[in-house]
Amino acid sequence: MNDFLWLERISAADIAATKLTRKVVQTGAFTLLLDPIDDFGGVNWATPRSANPTALELEALIQAFRDHGRSPRLEFMAGCWPGLAGVLERAGFASEGGAQDILLLTSDDFRPYAAPSVRVQMLENTDSDALFCSYLETQGRGFGYSSDPPSLEHLWGWKAQVREGRRAALAFLEARAVGVGTLLGSELAELQGVTTLPDARRRGVAATLSSHLIKNALEQGTQAVWLSVENPAARACYLKLGFRALGSRLNYRLA
Repeated sequence: MNDFLWLERISAADIAATKLTRKVVQTGAFTLLLDPIDDFGGVNWATPRSANPTALELEALIQAFRDHGRSPRLEFMAGCWPGLAGVLERAGFASEGGAQDILLLTSDDFRPYAAPSVRVQMLENTDSDALFCSYLETQGRGFGYSSDPPSLEHLWGWKAQVREGRRAALAFLEARAVGVGTLLGSELAELQGVTTLPDARRRGVAATLSSHLIKNALEQGTQAVWLSVENPAARACYLKLGFRALGSRLNYRLA
């Protein structure tokens, strides 16, 4: 399969998997995928159904986000929607941090890694609230958007996502939770939300955690894993696990 077809397949799989845990709102030229609990921008986005939406379709998109208390935001594969970036910029949208590399890993290319000092635990929806709280607090601190304990609604929402098929893992150094990550999808799955606490970085946590999630998925029938990445150090980490570059994804937010 050539890279363009992989990008099309990844885009379709991403939308299908995300719909399982999102509220889906249709407008004329876009599909909105909104987290029912979390208003954090990165988990709320729209995907295009047209590379050249009209002004009225863009207004409808913006209003739909606002009606649901979310900031207007889009994610799309650059190679699949040529010209859309320019349309969005003329309508007042701005690029969100530049292009993200799309990386792909097939089972034949996987090179697993495990740092001896890192222990990884997969989460089950039957695990204790305390373990899920540890996961969510580590996630918030790792990404730098929250250090507060999660609300009960947020906690139960994550338990529901794990019950519905999201793979989530928590990494420990000794007895301390220091990293988290998830993998979403079945035949073609996305590695998402991998982060490590700042004082635990450069110790193999992210590579070990990612490797554990990938191995778990491949053993259950996943054929390929993909991810998006901006950070050069993270990109180098994933290339060592066997990922290769396919193309880029653009994220746009209303300025």
